[in-house]
Amino acid sequence: MGILHVRERCQAVRQRCVSGLLGIALAVSALPNAARASEPPARPNVLFIAVDDLRDWVTCFGRTPQSLTPNFDRLAARGTTFTRAYCAAPVCNPSRTALMSGLRPSSTGVYDNENDWRTVISPELTLTAAFRRAGYFVCGAGKIYHDAFRRPTDWDHYLESSGGDPGLAPGQDPGVGTIRFALLQCRDDELEDWQIVDYGIEQLGRRHERPFFLAVGMHKPHMPWYVPRKYYDMFPLERIELPPHRADDLDDVPDAGREMANAEEHHAHMLASGRWKEARAGAHSG
Repeated sequence: MGILHVRERCQAVRQRCVSGLLGIALAVSALPNAARASEPPARPNVLFIAVDDLRDWVTCFGRTPQSLTPNFDRLAARGTTFTRAYCAAPVCNPSRTALMSGLRPSSTGVYDNENDWRTVISPELTLTAAFRRAGYFVCGAGKIYHDAFRRPTDWDHYLESSGGDPGLAPGQDPGVGTIRFALLQCRDDELEDWQIVDYGIEQLGRRHERPFFLAVGMHKPHMPWYVPRKYYDMFPLERIELPPHRADDLDDVPDAGREMANAEEHHAHMLASGRWKEARAGAHSG
């Protein structure tokens, strides 16, 4: 699944954890300010890793055996894995807002990606504020909140820009309709997520005067699934298995859910294109 599989020099940051609808906070055990290694610190450092749209595509969950997620699997073996996950809303902005504030969309009115949560959630109600009140240094990089709505004053330090992924070559096929997948002609270190991971590595390597809360937010495997060819090569089309599916899958879904799924645009176009396996490979690669 993309760039993080080649970052052997930092196991802690490389473990891909779910965001959008799942989050994982890790207490970092090797602390410079710990009195003795045998005693847990009173205020452990916290590494929070968010990965956009990962869902259950992790091998240890046993649902998508085609996935290659060795680092996630090692992380799961070392800690506690939850096999049931719930989100406050099936959309990026409201689910992240709820996760970082503890407030439901029904309380904030943040129901979609266009709602600016900063106008309704005061600075003292965020997760980062709670860590600050506890004396933590709060820093982060990447996608923790929905892209446009980070509040700089909530952080002691934040990676202001991680750049962006290289674009497609002129005339290159971007995928099928809204389902975007393609090969990039670039190095791993030219990808945006690489820069975000580098920031996390740098913060983990620093000696901090205070305990820290470090948030690292990865964009992949959210679309577009644009990554270097070598990751697509890990998933040859002849070995790709399509997911179980049924034609009447949306029949028992309310109208609002059917509208959000927009199967007539997304899935119907994919079936008509005959490229479903390519898209599936893109999802694994991204």
